[in-house]
Amino acid sequence: MKRTVLIFAVFIMSVSLARAQQVDKRKVQAVEVEVAGGTGIGLYKLGFDQNRLMYTGRAEVRYNFPSGAFDLGLGAQLSRLERTSVSVTPSQYDVFPSWQLYFVGDYNWQTSNNLSLFAGLAAGFSRWTQASGNAASIVPDKWSPYIAPRVGLEAWNRLRVTVSANLMNKETSFVGLSLGYAFGGKPLK
Repeated sequence: MKRTVLIFAVFIMSVSLARAQQVDKRKVQAVEVEVAGGTGIGLYKLGFDQNRLMYTGRAEVRYNFPSGAFDLGLGAQLSRLERTSVSVTPSQYDVFPSWQLYFVGDYNWQTSNNLSLFAGLAAGFSRWTQASGNAASIVPDKWSPYIAPRVGLEAWNRLRVTVSANLMNKETSFVGLSLGYAFGGKPLK
């Protein structure tokens, strides 16, 4: 009995070790670059009457793991948020420009040949300032941590629509919608 168990254990270990050495074939190109533009709305009013629609631009470089399900990369984003006080005459507005540098990781679900869904997380740091539209006052640049959970879809292995919650300091946190184009990352034949 002991001999049978020993032979069975050796057989199982040899099969599992052989499987561990097998590398999955790459399903997508290794590197992709995405350029995106979008809009958003601030999460906090900070005593102002209205958050205006904001504009964002971002770029990411991602490495696609051989299975095609995970990617990991670096990104940078620029954003400009405006808030207005309509109760003040003339209306007062403040501008909150910021930029973020971050690491990003996504998990991708291939739903069909032309469509995939993804969910991920970006984390890094943000630098921002505040400038008043009616006065010459400018708040010095400040730093804060940055985290952005996101979901989206990719169509035709190129066009990416992303919804994200960009969480940092209260002055520049926002929910955003962006449209991007990915260079690279297409499926291999």
